Amino acid sequence: MRQKEINTIITQVDQQQQLEGNVEKLSQLLEERFDTFPDEKVMDTRIQVINLSVAVDNLCNKMHECIEIVK
Repeated sequence: MRQKEINTIITQVDQQQQLEGNVEKLSQLLEERFDTFPDEKVMDTRIQVINLSVAVDNLCNKMHECIEIVK
């Protein structure tokens, strides 16, 4: 196995761990009862959901790139 492939796999494992953590955080946020939140907390939670969604999307794209390199 070439060094580049090894580095790609290591990167992919790290990205997978980050993805799992971000999905878990996103899931926890979305389980909350928004109807009981004050407006400010709703807005803060909304921003967190958006940021985590973008991070998850970026990690998925990076992992897809890693998979293509290994193929």
